[in-house]
Order: sequence, then C-alpha cells, then structure tokens
Amino acid sequence: YMTVMWVAQTFQQELLMNTYLSNSNPFILSPVVRRNVNTPRALSGNGATELQPITSKQSLTNNLYSSLSNFGGVMQPTAEQEEAKKLIRAERGKEIVDKKRKKYNQIKNIEKDSANISDGEGHVHQLEVTDLAYEYLGPYGKLIYQSSLMMLTYVGLLAYSQVFNSSFVSQIWPGCSLFIPSLLFGIVVVPLSCFDLAEQVTVQVLMSLLRFLSLGILLFGTIIAYYVDPNDASSAATVDSQLTGAAATPLFQLSGFSVMFTTAIFSQLFQHSVPGLIAPLSTEHKKHVPTIFRCALLTTSLIYIATGCMCVIYFGNDLQQSVNLNFIDFTWGVGDNDDNAYSTKRVLISIVSMIVVLFPALDTLSVFPLIANTLGNNLNASFPGVTNLVRHSGWVKEHGYVRRVTLIMWRLVAAIPPIIASIYVSDLIFSLQVAGLCGIVVALVTPALLQRQCEFRAALIPVSMRANNPIPNEFNSKFFSTGVLSLAALALAIAFYQMLNP
Repeated sequence: YMTVMWVAQTFQQELLMNTYLSNSNPFILSPVVRRNVNTPRALSGNGATELQPITSKQSLTNNLYSSLSNFGGVMQPTAEQEEAKKLIRAERGKEIVDKKRKKYNQIKNIEKDSANISDGEGHVHQLEVTDLAYEYLGPYGKLIYQSSLMMLTYVGLLAYSQVFNSSFVSQIWPGCSLFIPSLLFGIVVVPLSCFDLAEQVTVQVLMSLLRFLSLGILLFGTIIAYYVDPNDASSAATVDSQLTGAAATPLFQLSGFSVMFTTAIFSQLFQHSVPGLIAPLSTEHKKHVPTIFRCALLTTSLIYIATGCMCVIYFGNDLQQSVNLNFIDFTWGVGDNDDNAYSTKRVLISIVSMIVVLFPALDTLSVFPLIANTLGNNLNASFPGVTNLVRHSGWVKEHGYVRRVTLIMWRLVAAIPPIIASIYVSDLIFSLQVAGLCGIVVALVTPALLQRQCEFRAALIPVSMRANNPIPNEFNSKFFSTGVLSLAALALAIAFYQMLNP
C-alpha cells in the first residue's frame, strides 16, 4: 500500500506542478534569509527564515552568494550552516522549476491543438511512471526502471498467455498444437489492447465480478471438500497412493522463498499502472483513492492467503502450477457417493468446478489488455521521437490523430511478442520468478526512491495549491522508504541465489 500511494502522490504532485507552471507568471516559494546588514555574523541570532516569492534566478543567485560570503571562510556555527543549506536547496529548487518550465513550454508549443498536459482530462501526453522516473531520478533511474518494467510486463504477458494455453489444451482441445490457442488468444486480446482504459470500463467491471465468483468457488470448494473428505480420496485430481494434504507439507521451507516472494510481488503489482488508473478520475473522486487502494489490496491479500493455505492443506504435493487445474474432475469430496453420474448434484458439481477451471483462461482476456496497454503507454513515453516521426512523415493526415496512431503502434509492439513466445515457452513458474524479480525494482525500489525526491519537491509548489491536493502525502518519513529499500535488496539477493542454485 505504501509503495502504491508513493507513486500516486508523486503523480498528483507532478500534475500540480504542471498546472502551476501553466500560469501566466509562475513563481516559487523558497527559503530566503532576512539579514541585518549591520551584523552579518549574527545571522543565527537575529536572522529569520520565511517563505517568499523568488521571481528571477539572478536575484536568488545574488542572495545565495552574498549570504555565503558573509559567513566567512569557515562556517562554524551550526545555525549558519543550516541557513546556507536552505539557500542551496532554494537554488536547486529554482533550477528544477526552470528546467520543468522549459520542458513544459516545449510540449505546449508542439501540441498547440491539444489540451493542456496538466488538465488531467484529454491531455496530450498522459504522465507515466517512466516520466516520473526521468524527472525525479534522472536518465539512469529512468533506464533502470524502464528496463525492469519492460522485462516485467513482457514476461507477465507471457505468463498470462501460458495460462490461457494450458487451460485450452487441458479442457477444450487436448493434444492440439499451442499455435492454435495462441492464435485464438491473440485475435481477442490484441484489439482490446489498443483501446484506452476508459473504454474498457464495462468489460473490466464484469470480469471483476466473475473473478470474485471464481475465487469464491475455489476457496469455499476446498474448505467444504476438506471437511467432507480430508484425505481427498474421492477426487481424480490427486493420487491416493501418495501422502497428500497438510501432513506432507512443511510449515516453512527456505528453498521456496524465491517462488513465494516473487509470485507474491507479481500478484499484487500494479504500481506501474497507478497513473493510468488515477488520471480519468475527477478531483472529488481522487480523494477516495487511498481508501480504494487500501481496500483493494486488503481484499486481494486476504483472498490470496486464505486460498493458498486451503489449497496447500487439501491438495498438498499434488498442487498444480496453476491451481485451477486441480479442479478438473473435482468432486468436492462428495461426488463418488452418488451412483448416478447424471444426478442433479453431480451435474451442479461439474458445472461449478468447470467455472474455476476455465475462468483463468477468460480472466486473461481482460487482464492481458490492461498490462499491454500500460506497457504501450510507457514505451510511447520512453521514445517520444517516434511521435514526432509519425507527425512529420505524413502517414497520418489529421494532426489530431497522431497520438492515437502512435499509441496503437506501441501497444501492438507490447501485445504481439509475448503471444508468439508462449508457443515455445511453457514453464509458468520460471516466468513468474523472472517477472517477480523485475517487479521488485518496479514495485519496491522505484516508488521508494520517488518518495524521497517527492518530499523535497513538494516545497516548490505554493502552499495554497498543496492544500488542495486530493491525495494526502502519507508515509513521507525516510524511515519507511529506507525499510522498503532494505527489504528489496534482501529479497533480490535471496531470489537471485535460489534461481541460480535451484
């Protein structure tokens, strides 16, 4: 939750800064030292620090160096050092604002016929985490983040393609070539990937309802089956000759840390999609963002933990890589007690079990376009020169469609390669491990670093504008970001070691 909110806060702060710079005569509020010129050495005793507008870089620079020169060759008093640090930070802040203003004006000149970047609705260029990484962490920070995101999303898309293929081959057409399910999958998800998130609301809401239904059946199905038949003797999903269930499963096994942690990161990872989720919301609705994210993460965490524990307790060593496959011929512990294979009870059990078996294949049809959409948007933000190339090439006659055409092109680049790769790569566990490793950088490292820079830059925005920020600045202590970075370093070290030494 912390890392998600750090990205949301950075995104909203950047929107405020862009709105602020769009004013006709913007200025920044920065620390300025009010000194008594007759007693320059007594700054710490008689000086007072307040926030005043700085309208020109020259006045700030003169103030900075004149103040530093009055401190003498060696700044011994601690108060004087603190005043100097404030002035240096003010100079750095002014440089940041000047740089952002120049960039903002360039974008505005290029896209005169489109909406302003800061309006949050119908804007020219949707801010992505890639933009935030470049703005706050520099070009190397952007490179590391972008590389990790590309690997994460491509491998994640590969994993979703693998889930669809395995479900199709096991239930619909056993023994068929993987080319067939990959082709059918691509026919559906590639066009959907080209739509904006706002255009997929109805589909995503329906799939969310089905997702809860499927997970509920999976969870309560294993609970009922465990109490009816703890040894799973009536299910074709397990082998009776082997010891199954919790008795065969250790409470803790360090060798499984890599798979567990990276899969957990991947399952809860949507930090890279936060800007796209927040951008369509109005200011009033953005006030509810923390509550929505908190409830969503709490709900999914409880469902994952409860479902994972029950499936391990019931299926034990026979748990499949994709748990929905354990529900093939699943009888809920009561099916074989009925001699009539076509009784109402058996038919209902088969239908409900089949929902769980087939739902992941259907679910990937809705999740895949979301991830491909995010990757395409980030690729578009990473290579702005392509947009200029399309604009000046004459391929698109209508100037207003340049952005749309460029986005569709990048979303195709994001969606098609993983589908092709799923024909040749079928190991889902390895895919999740690789995606989880990259996810540590995307979900833990980058948000923590953004938060540390976000705290400094908040002072560059007028207090009156910050007061209207709909997303509060939570967890802004460096203690939290340091803890997250330490956890990420430890997890990366262990995961890498276990992947190289399986």
